[in-house]
Amino acid sequence: MRLKTDFRGRSINDIYTGENDGDVIDETLGLNLYKTFISEMSALKGAEIADFHPYAYDWQLRLDDLLKMRLKEDTGKLYYDPTTPLKEGHLYTTVEQLIEDSYSGKLTIVAHSNGGLLAKTFLSALQAADDPMLEKIDNLVLVGSPQVGTPDAVSSMLHGSSIAGGFLVTAQTSRTLLNTAPFGHHLLPNELYFDSAGVTTKSPVVIFEPGLTTDVWRLEYGESISDAATLHDFLSKTSGRTKPTIEDLDTPEVVDPFLLTYADTIADVQADWTPPPSTTVHQIAGTGVSIVSSVTYSTGSECVSSGLWWWQCNYEPVLKHTINHTYDGDETVVVPSALATKEEENVKRWWVDLGENNKANFNITHKNILELGDVKKLIKDVVMGKSTTTLEFISKNKIITDVDTQLEFQLHSPLDMMIESSLGVVSSTTVSIPGATYRRYGEVQYISLPVQSEPYELVLRGYEVGSFTLDIIKRDGDTTIDTYSYTAVPTGTSTLVTLPLAELSMSSTLDIDYDGDGTIDGVVKVAENTPSAIEVIAPAEGEMDEGEMVIETKRSTTGTRIRASTPAGEVAGISIDANELLSEEDRYIAEMMILLSELQVLLSELEKMYD
Repeated sequence: MRLKTDFRGRSINDIYTGENDGDVIDETLGLNLYKTFISEMSALKGAEIADFHPYAYDWQLRLDDLLKMRLKEDTGKLYYDPTTPLKEGHLYTTVEQLIEDSYSGKLTIVAHSNGGLLAKTFLSALQAADDPMLEKIDNLVLVGSPQVGTPDAVSSMLHGSSIAGGFLVTAQTSRTLLNTAPFGHHLLPNELYFDSAGVTTKSPVVIFEPGLTTDVWRLEYGESISDAATLHDFLSKTSGRTKPTIEDLDTPEVVDPFLLTYADTIADVQADWTPPPSTTVHQIAGTGVSIVSSVTYSTGSECVSSGLWWWQCNYEPVLKHTINHTYDGDETVVVPSALATKEEENVKRWWVDLGENNKANFNITHKNILELGDVKKLIKDVVMGKSTTTLEFISKNKIITDVDTQLEFQLHSPLDMMIESSLGVVSSTTVSIPGATYRRYGEVQYISLPVQSEPYELVLRGYEVGSFTLDIIKRDGDTTIDTYSYTAVPTGTSTLVTLPLAELSMSSTLDIDYDGDGTIDGVVKVAENTPSAIEVIAPAEGEMDEGEMVIETKRSTTGTRIRASTPAGEVAGISIDANELLSEEDRYIAEMMILLSELQVLLSELEKMYD
């Protein structure tokens, strides 16, 4: 949390950036981000090009503040100084020196992700100052740059997003940082995201379904949010929404409006810049990887324990958020944002088919797209002024990736989710199944993987008492084929839940080992979002041990069925008359359960009276 900034977006602690090549983070957790790209570009120095300099900067700060960074010569550290003129800023002097050393007197800027926004802010400042340096920039290569924002920033700002399953950065920490650091705000979709001269997305970024917990938002904002002004109204603390505690990741965060105003300002600055004839802009967008497209809020249900037995519930409404996805992006930036600058004679567009690459090769997404061989070759050709030959995974024409049929899992619960098969494992710590993805948005865990003939098994492991809702979506590209939901199912600290996925259907059941003793305590079938009344049904002859019974949540065609090893007393607040189904001994046990439950309530009331 030393990276935390104040409400203006300035560092609270003594944070600095180094100026050397080695200060760029080129790998993390054993994954190359820029390592081979930097190595291969550096190898061109002296022969093909005069110099190559990876520029390190503090990505959390305001883009306009990054133009005012000064170098302390004695320490080699970069700090923000508000009095720094443009021409004395470290970025300006670095570019100036590279141009001076250049064989041609020209410079190519290659910028990845947020670096592209910094590059455009810098070029816009040169244009506003009528600085002749602008004409010396002959190429600007934008790789996966969220030029008009990304909906991934919306879900992360509202609910947080974990890095490395929370082992590196927790969702609580990321949400706190995103709500105080400027970079989270200038990554929000701006007005040009919804209506630009380049490529426009037609998707809303927030959707409100009818329900007890969401109707007030529908009344205020409509059924969805599809413009920047309304998005900022919803995010801002001026909306009147209750600010959640740090631990409460299910309630959407509220944001200080100061940095939202900054986000509008910086969006206008970048929108006003138009590439001069002397500069060719190459926009590179990855596609074919699952990426956040919007957040949907609805009213779900949770099980609140109502008796002595694990399967006894009172069902209460709860706010539920679902993260919607598209495959028109690179995992972090959607294609329309990466290609937002209007195509002209000196503005080029390139699509990178990451989906096709990832079917046979190492997974490439937004964070390591510069490690893809075709991307490196394209950039080298641009730098050296060569005509680009045919590239296997890159095209000048729009690519619609042939995405295999996918299964997507969203788990709302105090359980850990993983999928196992002979092909590998997908979990918060390991993703070894080809084409699979694991992410965590707040308390929601998400897994996506291709449907294959190889059988998978879903495994959930409990770590707290509560209840869970599991949504499984079968998709063909961006089209939903089927949805299966298991709603408000009780869980404990040792609960183990399994589901074979070979023949997933509306009759597929979760096996529940509630206490983790190796014995299946219940089975749950697909249910409606809000569980309905529970009643006892007679077991088939020989299906169960003596004294065991089944309770079922009725549904139009299927239901939620829980097998309990002890007869039921009161379930979900509804008394059950099981006398016709039970022996005299079982009826006695059932009556004793009801008495014990009532006694527990009475003792609780007495404790309150004498506290």
